[in-house]
Amino acid sequence: MRAILIGLGAAAAVAVIAVVLLRPAPDVPNPPVLTTADPVPTIQPPTAVAPGPPVQAAAAPQAPTTLTPAPAPPIAQATPPAAAAAPQESPPAEFGRLVAAGQGALTRVETFPNDGQNHQPVGTPLRYRTDPPVAGDHWPVWADPGRYAQAPPNEALVHSLEHGHIVIYIDRPNADGVRLLTVWSNMYRGMWDGIVVVPRANLGGGVVLTAWQKVLRLNEFDPAAAAAFIDQFRGRGPENPVR
Repeated sequence: MRAILIGLGAAAAVAVIAVVLLRPAPDVPNPPVLTTADPVPTIQPPTAVAPGPPVQAAAAPQAPTTLTPAPAPPIAQATPPAAAAAPQESPPAEFGRLVAAGQGALTRVETFPNDGQNHQPVGTPLRYRTDPPVAGDHWPVWADPGRYAQAPPNEALVHSLEHGHIVIYIDRPNADGVRLLTVWSNMYRGMWDGIVVVPRANLGGGVVLTAWQKVLRLNEFDPAAAAAFIDQFRGRGPENPVR
């Protein structure tokens, strides 16, 4: 009997195992099948971000090349009373004073003969007794009063002497000479009583003053002597004396 029960139990166990093994598996969905017609998805790389401008480090302040002090406030000072300005001497007054002081120089004036007053054609070279000339035939043109950078021809300067002008030759006179001769040549500009100042080489600081038939040679410019000569002979030429 016992053997029969054991046999029945084994058979039941076999039957349970068979049921478990033979039970169908649950349905699993099939994976999708890709066909050539289906678009293949592509993976796009991430868009690159453009780099921004480099970050500049803050510039260090530049040290100045020089130091400039700030303006100092003015210092209050007592203002002294203004001194009375000395009256400035006018050119005519100065000239008159020098004329009075230079009368003694007139004793050194040289006088020469009148070698003629005829007019010769312009361009004709003429010879003169003295150098510079003080009389003689000349061209019909003359040099007007003023200071010249280049000397006019002798033949024109002699005609100026005949008019009554004073012709003064200079080279490198002192500063006072330059000032006074410039002032005087601007002050006296009449047709018959002017002053003509012209350059002449090799005089150095010397000055030669000429009038018709007259000459005064100064080794260096003497304002008083020059003024006295000018005042004595200016405007007294033979063609038309006006003084």
